Amino acid sequence: MPTPTPAPTPSPTPQPPENLRFRLTVIDGRGNGNYRVGRQIRVRANRPPEDFVFRRWSGDWVILANPFLMVTTATIPSMDVLIEATYEPRSPN
Repeated sequence: MPTPTPAPTPSPTPQPPENLRFRLTVIDGRGNGNYRVGRQIRVRANRPPEDFVFRRWSGDWVILANPFLMVTTATIPSMDVLIEATYEPRSPN
C-alpha cells in the first residue's frame, strides 16, 4: 500500500508593514495623501465648471465605492493610485 503524501501547510498571506503607505492622487478633487493599505478615504470632486456637470471618476476608479458620485470613498490598495474627476457639458434641456 503506498504511503499518503502529506498535505502542504498553507503559507500565511504576507501583510504589509504597518507603517507602509501608498499615494492617492486626486485630480480635480480632494483626498490626496499617503495612506495605509485598506484605509477608507472620503474623496470629493471639485465643483464643475460653469455649464458642466460631474460625469464620473476615471483612472484607478476600481478603488471607489461608487465612481459615479461626486463624493464617495476610496479603499487604499497596496500600490499608488490616481483618480480624476471628469465633467461633461450640461444638457441644454
